[in-house]
Amino acid sequence: MNVRLTRPRTWCLPDIDKGTITNLASQLGVPVPVASVYFVRGLTTAEEANDFTAFGPDRLHDPFLLPDMEAAVERIVEAIGNEDRILIHGDGDADGICSAALISLGLEALGADGFCYVPNRLIDGFGLSVDVVDRAKELGVNLIITTDCGTEAFDAAERAYDDIHLVITDHHDPRADGAIPNCAAVVNPKRRNSAYPFPYLSGTGVALKLMQAVYKRLKLDPDDYLPYLIELVGIGTVADCVPMVGENRTLVSWGCEQLSKTRRPGLAELMKVASVRGKVDTTTLGFFISPMINAACRLAKPELALQLLLESRPQRAKELAQQLKVLNDDRKCFQDDLLAQVLGVLPDNLDDLPVILAAAEDWHPGLIGLAAGKLASDCRKPAFVCTISKDGTARGSCRAGNPNINVLGLLDRCSDVLQRYGGHAAAAGFELSAEDLPELEERLNAAASEAISCSDATDYLEIDAHLPFDEITAATYDAVQALAPFGKENAEPLFFTPGLAVAQSYTFGKNNKHLGMVLTDSEQASIIRAIAWGGGSLIEQFPRGIMVDLAHKLSSDSRSSGSLNLIIEDIRHSR
Repeated sequence: MNVRLTRPRTWCLPDIDKGTITNLASQLGVPVPVASVYFVRGLTTAEEANDFTAFGPDRLHDPFLLPDMEAAVERIVEAIGNEDRILIHGDGDADGICSAALISLGLEALGADGFCYVPNRLIDGFGLSVDVVDRAKELGVNLIITTDCGTEAFDAAERAYDDIHLVITDHHDPRADGAIPNCAAVVNPKRRNSAYPFPYLSGTGVALKLMQAVYKRLKLDPDDYLPYLIELVGIGTVADCVPMVGENRTLVSWGCEQLSKTRRPGLAELMKVASVRGKVDTTTLGFFISPMINAACRLAKPELALQLLLESRPQRAKELAQQLKVLNDDRKCFQDDLLAQVLGVLPDNLDDLPVILAAAEDWHPGLIGLAAGKLASDCRKPAFVCTISKDGTARGSCRAGNPNINVLGLLDRCSDVLQRYGGHAAAAGFELSAEDLPELEERLNAAASEAISCSDATDYLEIDAHLPFDEITAATYDAVQALAPFGKENAEPLFFTPGLAVAQSYTFGKNNKHLGMVLTDSEQASIIRAIAWGGGSLIEQFPRGIMVDLAHKLSSDSRSSGSLNLIIEDIRHSR
């Protein structure tokens, strides 16, 4: 959410025929700037727009279209009937924890003998391991259900095969050759043979489809379970940054609605300590709720977040939520300290380098990804941050920072230097000998330089529509919200409003980190407030009386009777 003002950006406004937009605005009954937003997103008719904004349980796809769903449901129903012991194995992030909690709660309502386990990523690594399978055997487990992991668990599946049935639910990409573990079922919409019409479910989304299928097979009314479980799908889907299109829009919209009125003690107390009041939306989930769950994972206490989501006793839920808040506050302090240390080791010629690489001993392995993300976001270039352990191993995390750069592709070019690595275009993790860090840095810079030279290196800011000052109204805001929930591939609309006068500018927050403004039009007929998160250092550039152009989003402040604010993405002096 921080404003990115470290480098000049080229603002790109759509060039659309005015008559076309005016006609679409009339058809939709929305202001012209909002019609422009619809048009640039490919929603060029009223029918397309209405279809995109429609929600409801009737828009959820048949869960039995997912691969191996029949086999998974058959084994789970059998386990419930036989009173088999079931282990629900999650993964160490908000999506993995929410999906494990969802299946646990769903099976508990059916009287199943189940319990949850979430691995500590800093100790146990990622996904289902052979060690966990061995421990499950000792505990008399008959069935393991994974959530948000397992598609790569070949060794664990082989270890479980003779003694424990394994049902994998996951949403991560299978191997390039399409191979999957040998087990009872692998329920994953991204499998090569999947007939499911929507491949972008989160881990919690797949978990919900599993429970939807189980309840459907048992001929139970979906109204008795879906509202109870959908809250967790909202959190997990937003936290995992999957595309906010198709079925995910219904899942998240419904999840936000249920969360706004939740009666579950754990979730209610979590929202209290996260200072969430009123209507829940994707901003609430992405910037207040899911970071608290992820904090437990980053600081090696994932079980704390899981316990809170499962807790039914109000007093115990309150205690757990307070512990999670303390953990998240610690995470913020540790993160600030780590970022300061990272900045302290960066070279003076940083602007001349295609990538950023920083490494030092004993940086917190759970926080280096956040540091890499902050650097990449602020500098708009790939950032690689490594912590070096006592045995001389460097473990790193990287973020792209530039949509034209694929960090996994950069690591592919250095694979012979790396001991292991994995991820996707925007984020990845890797491991190598600390002795090889200089060579890695040299080769990453060479690979990134080549990638940049083959693409347009201009830093573009894509703006959805021109929004005149007199059209910044509640009606415009409400029309924009019809496109919500926002997220990947359906970003919150970005508007261009030129020629605003600064009536007041001020800083606020810890260390005066953020910039606030009171703005007016040239006639000074009315005012509106604007916020540049992370823009406090710019206050001297925008004193009272100066004229500015804004690239911004619209926000409603529920604490001030719903008054509108502008959230500044970029700002420049008027020309």
